[in-house]
Amino acid sequence: MYSWKLAATDRVPKEKRDCVSLREKEAEILKASFYTAIEDDCVRKNPFNFALNAVIEDGVKAEMVSLIA
Repeated sequence: MYSWKLAATDRVPKEKRDCVSLREKEAEILKASFYTAIEDDCVRKNPFNFALNAVIEDGVKAEMVSLIA
């Protein structure tokens, strides 16, 4: 992957035509890879969408309740 520009504001050499910057290309590739990982269930789209009992075991949960009460 290459580009004549690193950032979108960089100038292109006179003999070359305008193109997408390298950073913009990288962002497109990362975005596509991220959405593919979500579709394949490799990454959670919302990592905070979980039940509390899935994280805290019953014994720990009981101790916390007894400390608060």
